[in-house]
Amino acid sequence: MIGRKILVIAIVICMALLIPIQLPKEVERGEIPPTVLALEAPRGLENESAFIGAGISAYTNIGKQINLSLAEEAFKGVEFRGDDYVIGIVSVSDSEDDDVHVYVQKDGWIVAYYPDHQLVPKIIKDLMNPADNKLEDALNKVCEKLNVTSFKVNYYHFKYPEANAMLIAGDACIPTGDNQRLSNSFYITIPSNITVYEICWYFRTYGGVIDKASLSIRGQEVFSTTSGSRTNWGLLSVVAEIPKNATEIQVNIPTELKVYLDDLAGPTPAKGGITVIYKI
Repeated sequence: MIGRKILVIAIVICMALLIPIQLPKEVERGEIPPTVLALEAPRGLENESAFIGAGISAYTNIGKQINLSLAEEAFKGVEFRGDDYVIGIVSVSDSEDDDVHVYVQKDGWIVAYYPDHQLVPKIIKDLMNPADNKLEDALNKVCEKLNVTSFKVNYYHFKYPEANAMLIAGDACIPTGDNQRLSNSFYITIPSNITVYEICWYFRTYGGVIDKASLSIRGQEVFSTTSGSRTNWGLLSVVAEIPKNATEIQVNIPTELKVYLDDLAGPTPAKGGITVIYKI
């Protein structure tokens, strides 16, 4: 059974940064609406040297003084204590691999981040709601200890200080119970007049038993699994010429990404997507 829904994504140059993506109305109601987040440096944050080696981050300033000892109650371990700040590790899942570094400064700053060798898909929990991610979970845990219930979340990539936008988009195969082979696809177009700093594919299956699930780019498979619960991702590159393999995306040309699921053996969904860090 071939999914009829085609998700078309085009990153375009717009007057407003907050609208760097344009979609047909019928696509906006798709299973995984694209999320575009602005990237902005945390201006006024002191101790910039504390973020050497930091990568993708989510941050907030709660607008009041912070009791660092109270904030530390959210940590599973403290990495460093300074005169006016502390850096610790916050657990956001049962896996230590998901642990988030969190910087807390006395004057209100809280920054959750992964090291710069980690790719953006690392933050994703579920493509259905990209804004619900591991970095925000870490911020929430610290703010709970500080009795802060409402705060604004901003994003920034320390490795790419010039980047000003992040796109997370994808599609899914949701089993219908009819024991059929499923596929859904979407297209992304990268214009030549934006700067792409990082672009990645992402794929995940959830529990159960499957014969096969895969993600392909332009019909070429980049990842497949027969395990019922599996998450993986990898780097892509943007090229000006005709792509030589599936991990290259040509500028100004619509590129198809397809999620495939053979659910003849059981009802487990598969989701695949793409993340882009770029500058308009």
